[in-house]
Amino acid sequence: MKIIGTVIRKPSRVEFFFTLTAIGSILGILFINRKPVIDDIRNTLDAANPPSGFLDPKAT
Repeated sequence: MKIIGTVIRKPSRVEFFFTLTAIGSILGILFINRKPVIDDIRNTLDAANPPSGFLDPKAT
């Protein structure tokens, strides 16, 4: 029942961070199990081939 209580009242910063970390690890595990999907996305991005300064404007 503690989880429900955490949702109802405003969580403290530590609880909020812990929740984000837990969600992140779960998502990470899901994505690692779907490695072909990530490779697919990577190949698509490579095919799109953005200019070198696309992600980091300061790099140009």
